[in-house]
Amino acid sequence: DADRKLVAESAGEIGPRASTLVPVLIPLLRAQDPNVRSQAALALGNIGPGASPAAPALLQLMIDDVGAIQA
Repeated sequence: DADRKLVAESAGEIGPRASTLVPVLIPLLRAQDPNVRSQAALALGNIGPGASPAAPALLQLMIDDVGAIQA
């Protein structure tokens, strides 16, 4: 998971120019490690509008997290 977290962190640092990595980041939103999920979400946010294909996965992550908190 350290490698996947590093990929997400690096993409986030690159910002909008990392939009080609969006397809790589989307599956990281479903990682078991919450740190990987968090870094992937942050990276997508830093990528900005170029990360719009990740919107459904981000929405699902929010729904899942709220359900986990309510359980």
